Amino acid sequence: MILGLSDTARRRPLRPAGFTLGELLVILATLGLLVALLLPNLVRASGAGPDASCLDNLRRLGQAWLLYSTDYQTCLPPNPDTGSSAPGTTWVPNNAGFGGAHEFNPDLLRNTNYSLAPYLGGETTVFHCPADLRSGRYQGTDPALIGTIVPSARSYSMNGAVGTNPAHLRGKAPVDGPWLDGSHTHAANSRWYIYGRTVDLVEPGPASTLVLLDEAPASLNDGHFACVGPSADQTYRMVDWPVTYHGG
Repeated sequence: MILGLSDTARRRPLRPAGFTLGELLVILATLGLLVALLLPNLVRASGAGPDASCLDNLRRLGQAWLLYSTDYQTCLPPNPDTGSSAPGTTWVPNNAGFGGAHEFNPDLLRNTNYSLAPYLGGETTVFHCPADLRSGRYQGTDPALIGTIVPSARSYSMNGAVGTNPAHLRGKAPVDGPWLDGSHTHAANSRWYIYGRTVDLVEPGPASTLVLLDEAPASLNDGHFACVGPSADQTYRMVDWPVTYHGG
């Protein structure tokens, strides 16, 4: 038997290659639907970069900062410019800048004897900005991490004109903001306004008052961000420096 095309098959016209207009419209409509469904996820993913993660860290630290104040009669966390890491004397321990003794030691950040740790559930990554690319050998005591390379422990500091002084009035006095006069001799509210309680945040107001920021690793040491108050009779200068890695 010889197999071949029947006369009917031979007479049937060949279908042209490609899509018909109707099929093309269906495909385009399907693609449009997929884009509409996936675009929100793509936008969220693109916003989850270092800048967005850093803002989220600062938001969570700010929430812990406010929770502290509600537990301490509106007093803000301690923030003296003493370099002390003794529990109860500072909002955050350790020298975390270049070459600091705890640059790569997050252990102290989960110690609940420091002011914000009890409100963060022992989490330490919230103190590290993902755009801070420093890494080095772990300096803590966790056997599981000894000998490993870890990110820097802390990237953030607190405005030196914000917080309380643990050495005065049983920790209820405002910090002095010593660098505001340019010579580290400023006393609280002697010239520049200091914020020791949430009720002090009246000028320029809570939304316009700098509290936490990324400090440049070259000036980062303790958690106190020192700045000079601008005035007509002195040249403004920086004591501590903000970072530039968030687009300047």
